[in-house]
Amino acid sequence: HPEKAKTLLTEAGYPDGFKAHVCYSGSTRYTDFAPMLKQYWKKNLGVDLELRQLDRAVYTNTWVKKTHEEMIMYGRSSYNPHVMYSSYSTSAWNLARVNDPKLDDFYAKMAAAYTDWDKKSAIMKELNLYAISRVHHIHPPVGYRYFLWQPWMKNFHGEVALGVFKSVGAFKFVWLDSELKKSLGF
Repeated sequence: HPEKAKTLLTEAGYPDGFKAHVCYSGSTRYTDFAPMLKQYWKKNLGVDLELRQLDRAVYTNTWVKKTHEEMIMYGRSSYNPHVMYSSYSTSAWNLARVNDPKLDDFYAKMAAAYTDWDKKSAIMKELNLYAISRVHHIHPPVGYRYFLWQPWMKNFHGEVALGVFKSVGAFKFVWLDSELKKSLGF
């Protein structure tokens, strides 16, 4: 919504846009997306981005230590603010350097309602509406991912994680059908 973005920029004191540095890694996700974002923002918002592509080691060091000057592109496939790791003020994953007492208050409310799903759902709805309206993070469309596996790999359906930062946990539920594997000539 470029018109809404222009309104927000004007309210923030940047009616004619601004210049900013954005660093990103050399992964294809960013090398393809960064120039498109630069062109779109310049044309529609007056925001002039200086792109700084970093090699993977420097990029990782930059986001871990939060030494990026202004903006950084980092890998989140969708915004899930109720997780809070990317918006809570003291979180290591708060790369946008969000410092919003209202979001921190939501975090405390979520923690207090941890086992009360109905209460937590109501808090999440309110939180999501607030967080998304603040536009601390911008998420491009997510590309397709393909997973292939042999038919003798059982109880696997393409899962890549069981939750945040649990990327290998799904494999403890997978088993191999040795007889099927052998019958197929392997």
